[in-house]
Amino acid sequence: MMDKMILGRYIPGDSWFHAIDPRAKITAVMFFIVIVFLANNWLTYLLMFAYVLYLVFSSKVPFFVFS
Repeated sequence: MMDKMILGRYIPGDSWFHAIDPRAKITAVMFFIVIVFLANNWLTYLLMFAYVLYLVFSSKVPFFVFS
């Protein structure tokens, strides 16, 4: 079960997302958490979903890793 856990696991890659400073990624996650709690309609949910999909596909990590 622990081998399927993705949170905090390092997955090597060569994308712009992998090159970002780790502190900037942590800050971006904190802001995203705040936005999740402030979202209150379908448009904001759709925008958050689109943003997450963009990050998943632009990270160039195989999609099966996320499922």
